[in-house]
This record gives sequence, C-alpha cells and structure tokens, in this order.
Amino acid sequence: MSRYKLQTYQFGIVNGLRQDVSDRINSAMPNNLFAPEARKGHLFVLTDAVNEGARGKEACDLVTQTIIKTFYADTSFSITSGLRNALKAANTALYEFNFKAAHHQKTAVGCTCAVLRNNDLYIAQVQPTQAYVAHRGQLRALPTNPSWQGNVSSSTIMPPNALGTSLFSEPEMFRNVVEAGDMLVLCSSRLARVLGRADAERMFCLSEASASLEELYAIARRNSLNEAHVALIDMLPFVDPNSELLSAEGLAERGKAAASVVGEWISDVTANAALMVRREKDDENGEPSSAIDELPPMPAELEEVDPRDMGWLNERPRYRPRSLRDAEQWLPSAYLGETSMVAAIQAASSAPSIDLTDMEPLPVDFAAVPVPQRDPVVPLTGWQKFTAPFRYLLAAIVTYIANFGRNSRPMAPPLPRFAQARGGDLSYRRSRRRNIPWTLIALLIVLVGGGWFYVQDRRTQNTEAAYQDSLNVANSKFETAVKATDDRAALEELGELDTHLETLASDQGYMSNPTRKADYLALRKKSDNLRASIDRTSFLTDLKLVTTMPTSDTIGKLIVTPNTGKNDLYFIGTENGALYSYTEGSSGQPTSLLKDGDEIAGLPAAPIRSVMLREGELAAIDAPPNLNAQSNIYFYLRDTKTWVSRTIQGSELWTRQPFPDIETYGGGLYVYDLGRTDSATAGEILRYRSGEFANLPENWITDSTGDFNTKAVVDIAIDGRIYMLQPDGTVGIFEGGSLIDTVSVPALDPPLRARRLFVEQEVSAETFRDNQGHFFIVDAVNQRVIEVNRQGEIIQQLKVPSTSTIKLELLNDVAVVGSGSSKMLYLANSNRIYSMVLPSPPPPRESLGGTTTTPTVQITPTP
Repeated sequence: MSRYKLQTYQFGIVNGLRQDVSDRINSAMPNNLFAPEARKGHLFVLTDAVNEGARGKEACDLVTQTIIKTFYADTSFSITSGLRNALKAANTALYEFNFKAAHHQKTAVGCTCAVLRNNDLYIAQVQPTQAYVAHRGQLRALPTNPSWQGNVSSSTIMPPNALGTSLFSEPEMFRNVVEAGDMLVLCSSRLARVLGRADAERMFCLSEASASLEELYAIARRNSLNEAHVALIDMLPFVDPNSELLSAEGLAERGKAAASVVGEWISDVTANAALMVRREKDDENGEPSSAIDELPPMPAELEEVDPRDMGWLNERPRYRPRSLRDAEQWLPSAYLGETSMVAAIQAASSAPSIDLTDMEPLPVDFAAVPVPQRDPVVPLTGWQKFTAPFRYLLAAIVTYIANFGRNSRPMAPPLPRFAQARGGDLSYRRSRRRNIPWTLIALLIVLVGGGWFYVQDRRTQNTEAAYQDSLNVANSKFETAVKATDDRAALEELGELDTHLETLASDQGYMSNPTRKADYLALRKKSDNLRASIDRTSFLTDLKLVTTMPTSDTIGKLIVTPNTGKNDLYFIGTENGALYSYTEGSSGQPTSLLKDGDEIAGLPAAPIRSVMLREGELAAIDAPPNLNAQSNIYFYLRDTKTWVSRTIQGSELWTRQPFPDIETYGGGLYVYDLGRTDSATAGEILRYRSGEFANLPENWITDSTGDFNTKAVVDIAIDGRIYMLQPDGTVGIFEGGSLIDTVSVPALDPPLRARRLFVEQEVSAETFRDNQGHFFIVDAVNQRVIEVNRQGEIIQQLKVPSTSTIKLELLNDVAVVGSGSSKMLYLANSNRIYSMVLPSPPPPRESLGGTTTTPTVQITPTP
C-alpha cells in the first residue's frame, strides 16, 4: 500500500505569459472509492503540440480528454494495457482531427501519461515530451536526453513519432518503484532541451519542489521560451516523523494513513468485482470491451504526392490506411484461437531456413562482456510483512477468476482459408458464465474485518495505557510538589505539572472520556489548591454586581455603612465630581446627592473630591476650579435631607491634582496633601480640630519618623491611629503624632504596587488600641487585593480567576464590613461596584502533607 501523499506544483507559459495552472497538464481520479476504475490509480497527462500555431491547443485538449475517458472506461485488469488502448484511441481521434483539417492546420502531439498506484509508477510516452523520476537521490530521464550523452545535439530529440502522424503510433512503456520522498517531473520538450543534467539532479533530487518550480521558470525566461509546461508531483510521507504520538496533529495524520490503507484494500476488492461484472456483461452482449468503436472515414480520392516530399506534417498520407470494415478478408490467427497451432508450426518449419552466421567464427572475450547485475532486494517493512498474507490471498483470487475456464476451453475447429466473414464471432470469446468463488471472498472479508478489529483493539489498549501513564506522571509531580522542602521547590514542580496538565487538556481524545476528564479536573483542582496555599491566593468566583454609575465615569472613593442588613453605599465620580448614594438590594440607579453646581445656602457647589463619615454623618469636600478659592465642607442632615456648608481656612493652598487624602476622626479633619513634595509641609498631616474649620490647621506629626519616608505615602487611613501606606506595601502606624510601628509586606511575585489602604474595624474592639483588624491593600496594577495582618503576614491574595468575565483593570477602592464569616467585601472597579462574602484564607501547605517556609516580618517599634 502507498505510504505517501501527493503534492502537485505546476506552471505553464503561453505566448510568454505565465499560468499557475497549465492547460496542457491534467490529472484524473475515479469518481468514488467503489468504482471499478478505483484500482487503476491516479493518472497524470502532459501533452505537447509540435505546431503550436496550427490548432495546437484544440489538438492537445482532444488527446487529453480521449486518454482520460478511454483509460478509465477500459475493463482490462492491466494498467499498461489500459494505457496502450487509451493512447491508441487518442491517436485515432487526432488522426481524424488532422484528416479533416487543411494542410497548414495539421499538427502532431507528444504525450506522457503517468499512473501512480500504490508504490508503482507506470509511464506511457510518445515523444516529443520528457519525464524525470527522482528516486532515492538518483535521477532517471525518460527518455534519456541525448544532450546528456555529450555526443549528440539536443536538436535530435524531436523524432517524427508523435500522435496524429499515422494510425500506428506505438508508445514507449516504463515502470518504476516510488516511495515517500521521491518526485515525478513532467515537462514539455522545449524546456527539456535547455535543462542540463547537473541542474536537473540538483533541482529534482536535492531541492524542495516549490523552489525547483521557480528555478525552472527562471530557466525558461532566461532562454526566452514562449511555450513551456511543467508539473512536479512530490510524494510526501503521510505521517510527519517530527509529530508527537499523542498530539492532535500526530493522531490526525496516523488516522488518515490508516484510512488510506483500508480504503485501498476495499477499492481493490470492490473494483475487481465490479470489473468482472462489467466484462461478463460485455461478453453476454457480444460487444468487445474496447474504447475505440470505429475508425475515422477515409476520403474517396487520394492525392498525388511527390515521394521526395518528406513533409509528414503538412501533407496528406500517400496511402489509405487499412480499415477493419474493408471487404478484404483477414487471415485466421492461430494466436487468437482461430486456427490450429500445429498447422501454423508445420507451415513455419517447412519454410527454408536462413543462415545468419558469419563465414568465420569471431573470438569472443567473455571477460569484457558486462555481467548483468541484479537489483538489490529491498527488505520488507513490518507493515508489508503483516499485510503479505492478505495481498497474496487477494492476488490468488484475482488470478483464479481471470484464468477460470481457460484451461478447459475446447479448441476451435480449423476454418477454411478466408472463410470467416467480417463481423463473425471469434472462437476465443467466453461462452459460459464464470463461477465466482464466494467462499474465498467471504474468507477474505472475514480475515480483513478480524484484522481491522484486532488492530483497533490493540490501538485502543495502547492509547489507554499511554493516557494512564500520563496521568500517573502528573500525580507523581503533584506528590513531589506536596512533599517539597520549601515553597520555591514546590512552585517549580507545580510549573512542570501545569505544563503537563495543559498538554492533557489539549488532547481531545483524552478529554472525550468522562472518567479521564473527571480525573483531570480533580488533579487540576488539587494543583490549584496547592498553589493557593503557597501563594496564599483566594479566587473571587462569586462576585456579584451591586450597582453601576449612571455615567461611564470612574468611581474614586467608596464608603459602605451598615443599615439594618442592607448596607448603604456612598461614592463619588472622579471626572464629574458628583456624590452618589445607593442602598444595596434596591432597584433603580444610584441617586445623586450632591454635584457640581448645586446651590447650598445660595452658593453653588464645586466638584466633590472627598467623602467621609464624620461622627456618623455624611460629609463631603469640594474643590473649586479656581486655584485661589477655598474649599467647602458639606454636612448632610438626614432628617431634613439638606446640606449645610462651612469654609475650610487654608484650603486654597491645597493641590488640586491630585486632591489631598482627607480623613476624619473625632469630628476633626486630617489632611495629607499628596501633591506637595517640595514645601515645608510636604509629608505632613494637617489637622483641623472639630468645629475650628475657620482656623488654620496645625501640623499633627510632632516627632521624627526615622527611616519611614512620609513624603512617599500614597494613601492614609484612620481609626484613632493613622496608617500611612507606601508604594511597596509598608504601613507606618502613627499615634499622638509619633511613629510607633511599621509593618512590611513580604516580597510577592509579581511585586506589590500599592495604591489604596483600608483598615478593617473589629466590632469587638472597645478602643482603637484594641483594634486588630487586618489591612486590605489595593494593587490595581496586578488586579488584586492583599490582606495582611498586624504582624505583617499575608493572609491571602484576592483575585478573579483568569477565566472570569470580570477584569479588575480599574480597581480604585475596597471596603470590608461585618464580622466573622459574614464579612462582606466591596470592590470599586471602573464605574461598577461588586460584592461577595469575604473568602476564607486558603489552608496552609502543611494540611496537604508538605512544609511551608513563608517568611514573616517582625514589627519593630520605632523609638
């Protein structure tokens, strides 16, 4: 069976213009797998007109169509016989075509027919055309180019033996064994004349087919060829040796190869059976199985031609070809069973013999006579050895059917000379029906079916064993990661495990089995849990949308207050400066409480830039666009749902972008100006005492901060103590104007990029000094929230899964309310607010059987 697939490259040059698909090169295949012609293989036809200007294209099209139709319509079991009949029919059709044409419109056609069936290549050729076969690095030219011999001019490769010159054009037949990696080249005679041997061997044996095609085109243009046609048939292996066995590409290629082998077996059996039925039907009807029905009509009168005129192409023939329908009687043929072979032998023996010997014997030097060398025997492959019994049995059945009844056929009685009438039945025709060996055919079907089921069963077992081995390797990697001595080694093993699991997930054959898929998902879950225990990661899988701002503005500040089971949310927009409120669970959009332009005590409010809860009441601070204008603080009266305002003295000195971070505690305001880095108040916290907003503020930090840089702070929070957050996650804890503690976060991958800080308020804490609530640090760059305790240990990293539709790309603020297992987490992302129950921290790696070496940071009081 064939172990290759075909890739065809071609071009044609017509009147100096290139055509990617040549009209002189055609290929044909049977209509379906079960057609009788399926066993004949793939047919390629190249035609080359001797006289292109005189209806050359029409002549080539006629020859091509006749060859393809006749070859596949022929009922012979032999490919060579089918090719001869096809070329004979094409020659007859072209002869009639020329016979009806004027002298100057006659043309002759050279033709090369190549049939690829399994690993056999059959070539029938009528010059002038050229073919090359590259097999195992060796190049064979068909016919041998005289210009390659070094002693004959290339102009002699145009013998007058083309189709259409007479009714008796005999093709040359060649056969060659091909395999994957070989190449078949068909080209016109004009291009073959300018192609040297070295160039041909380099292009067809050592170069890729696509590159060789372009180089052939360059040679044709370099030699100014106006007409040239070439086809390169590259035989590629079905299975790429570099593809992995369990990959999707490897399984697909091997499946196609197996399907091709089975298809060829089926086509051999079905095609042979169908051909026998067709031939048997022809025998019953008394009609020959020939593609040529009749010869073309001859003219009634013949012209007188000068015998010295050798213009075979432009002149009519000097004789009238013999027609099978002439009244002349043909002699009986002993070789066709029309007369006795004994009489023919006696007649031949009675003739006088002719002495062809020399007068004097010549000495023969037998040492100089080359001894013919037998071609080396190619060892059979494993697949050929396995299929040998089936191929031998099929060959025996076909031979038995073909020869059935021939040995017992009685010899026809001798006929008198010239007694047979035209159109009479010949004695060699079969006169009885052929018995079909149904038992042998059934046995062959049983053997083929049993072998196919056995191969499929073995393949399934091998696939299951390979899948189980892959799963065992994955489980082994997981156990190694669990038992690793430190977190770094565990993460390396988990990286290899993830790569292995991705390979299994991409294998559709593996995931198609429910049991294997369940094992994969269970192992993937355990791997994710182990990684979460090392990275301290919790995934926010149950995020729910609470509300969306009426505009596409981004939420800049978020405050959440408990309200009888339904929390109240207050937030502001960073662009429009509007303050909104929303009660969780209510329908409708958020309500605008205060926005730019609202009149408060007869004066318009500026854009709101800060919101807070002062002594349980809502307070907001605006930022006038005029740099010299003072900001106002607005207090919301819940009973009357009105606002009252107070002017903040000294606020005209605040930077507008970014606006200061303002917090409140005990009725007073604590202002940290984020935009001041070069003034005397840079890194300072300004305090406004309760009810003294008309007075200038005072500096709250009174003692040295040591190594803690207050100028690099990005956010502050307050609960009685003031917490200052730095970009690397370090938190400075201040009390009474002095730095008392610093908390550093362990190194993370990727590194922490802190932006906002939220300090959890423990419900059970009686005073702020008893509050041990955790820190929640917003890392908007890496789309996560880091929960850290007061000792600097990472409790968990809060992220959304990579498969989630929610992306925390504009995470601006976070809030946590409640206690125990009912803590609620709120995230302000872009113009939306999400919430969910705060996840429990992942279990430590010790619970999975391993050890942990997560570093902790000691809190060192600053004197």
